[in-house]
Amino acid sequence: MVDEAFAIGNQTAFFVPPLLPFTFAVENGFDAFEFFPDGGPQDHGWSATDLGPHARTFIRATAFEHDMRLSVHATLTADLHSPAGRAALMRDVELAHELGAHVLG
Repeated sequence: MVDEAFAIGNQTAFFVPPLLPFTFAVENGFDAFEFFPDGGPQDHGWSATDLGPHARTFIRATAFEHDMRLSVHATLTADLHSPAGRAALMRDVELAHELGAHVLG
């Protein structure tokens, strides 16, 4: 028997727009969702810059309304040792902040 509740979640995928799996998670009552703004193989996926202000506001409000915890997974190129890597990390930090994410991993 489990004494504590645990969250059931979903995450974005590089091969579909990020709002598609998020909407699926909301519609199916998931407790958590992770955004992974990485380009995927050959950079065919999505990045933090693909989610504009309206989408970010929608996600934040919808997650709050449904008591869904959000997290953002840093891109694979996030690296404090290079200017480009630091810029990628800062985009992910900004995304996490604007979405109201509880975790940036």
